[in-house]
Amino acid sequence: MTSPVFLGEESKRCWLQKISNKYGDFKVAESYKNKKGEVSFSKHKSILDCWTNDLDFMDEVNHRQVLPYEVILDLDDKDAIDKVDNICDDLNELDEEFYCFFTGSKGFHIHIIDRKLRNYPDWVKKVIREELYKLSSINFDVHKSSSKVLIAMENTPHWKTGEKKCLVRKSKWLI
Repeated sequence: MTSPVFLGEESKRCWLQKISNKYGDFKVAESYKNKKGEVSFSKHKSILDCWTNDLDFMDEVNHRQVLPYEVILDLDDKDAIDKVDNICDDLNELDEEFYCFFTGSKGFHIHIIDRKLRNYPDWVKKVIREELYKLSSINFDVHKSSSKVLIAMENTPHWKTGEKKCLVRKSKWLI
């Protein structure tokens, strides 16, 4: 596995801009500890609205919405984590667009981007994601199977551990 890639804090807006320019609008939010020490979440905001009305909020966000044509393989258990490189190798062989991140918590997220998913209604995308999970012999956490879910944002400290979610591999043809 390659070494993690860290982007500086000053790059968070650049990362959000890159994602929104390439893939379109999505929701972002911030998690924080409230006065009782419990984890709370801000209101979800459109990234495009943030660019227009709330640039400072983008410096605080640490969650983003799963994109409408993104499948996230959430690998948390030991058997799944041991197969991260094999999964990435298989995705490269299939010429799939993907990014593999250490989550900053328990495991890895492999983000597979398939623009054809955008053409389907949400219920079809959900079935496709669920079938992908069923066909695999790997135990994925299925909570990331909906585009309504927020995930820990890339290049940002994880909300539970404070460790950065960092890129460890990507498609062989991505710059």
